[in-house]
Amino acid sequence: GFCFIRNFTEINEVLQEKTILFVNTIADIVHSSVDKFNGVCNKNIGDCFLLVWKFRKKLTYTNKEGELCLVDCTEVHQIVDLALIAFLKIIIQIKKSHKLGKYKKNRLLNSRIPNYRVKLGFGLHVGYSIEGAIGSMYKIDASYLSPNVEKAGDIQECTKNYRQSLILSQQFVDQLGEEARKQ
Repeated sequence: GFCFIRNFTEINEVLQEKTILFVNTIADIVHSSVDKFNGVCNKNIGDCFLLVWKFRKKLTYTNKEGELCLVDCTEVHQIVDLALIAFLKIIIQIKKSHKLGKYKKNRLLNSRIPNYRVKLGFGLHVGYSIEGAIGSMYKIDASYLSPNVEKAGDIQECTKNYRQSLILSQQFVDQLGEEARKQ
């Protein structure tokens, strides 16, 4: 999943050095919720977070076409449900946060973004990725690479166009548990 802070350029221009405190307040909410619901916070990229829920190897198989697939079982559905719950909890906590609420009253933010409030966009997708260390002897980062990681980012980007906080790929919805899918 990807989580993106909306209006980040304007926020950064207004808050300047206080932008770090702003981002870290959001990061605390994002990271604690993801951790609570068995996910891993992989990357903080300024205004964006890459968040991952991993499946044990025994929950995957390769189909006849050579594609990596998930076993249709309760454990898979629970992991996918937890990812969705984590993102919904983040949305709620961002809205309820007293620390972030003070930014609604920031005169400079409101002059740049009328009726400002903290908004995030979320994209969730299910698919394989390659996990590994990327870098050199000077700098190494753990990361996830695949078209599916890019797709999660693209889905998050669509939240802007559709003016929604959260968009799920069909692949993600297909892996939800029955009750979550009904909701």
